[in-house]
Amino acid sequence: SSRTSARDSSSSRDWAMKTPPHSAEAERGIIGSILLDTQFGEDALTVLEQSPELLTRIKGITLKRAQAMQQSFNQQMGMRLLLEFLTAHGFSAQLGTELYRQWGSTALSIIKAYLGKGQITNDPYGMDGCIAVTKVDNLQKLMKYICKNGFEHHVAMCRTDVVDILQEAIDTYLGWNIYVHE
Repeated sequence: SSRTSARDSSSSRDWAMKTPPHSAEAERGIIGSILLDTQFGEDALTVLEQSPELLTRIKGITLKRAQAMQQSFNQQMGMRLLLEFLTAHGFSAQLGTELYRQWGSTALSIIKAYLGKGQITNDPYGMDGCIAVTKVDNLQKLMKYICKNGFEHHVAMCRTDVVDILQEAIDTYLGWNIYVHE
């Protein structure tokens, strides 16, 4: 298989030796992978992601080049994680590509939400549309959270208490860190 793990340095080297590069850039990438495997072994990806200054131990890699390598690695991982997340939840890879093009490697961290409870009242409101007046406990605390975290003004409401089941589903299936207003 042409897919090898950086943690399996012997298979990485075997694959590199059996697969001819198609360009000078591909050749440099293969040589770089082998050097990373040789120098850092199973810690290669951690070094690349978290400690690029250690890459300067490899002859010919300056700090500036190491930082550029880290940035490139993080961008590629951001795209991969976004695509994995979206396709696992039934969304198209095309959507992932469009989100990545607009938001970059931060696309997943931009998705945010909060949950809260309230009571819909019978108070009239002088506008047409889907508008309801609600009573929310500790409203000032919720408004402070909403403003500090850059949420838009739109909300979704339902007439039953679904906070617990939504929180469980979001935690279990989406893995989002979500604020629950009490």
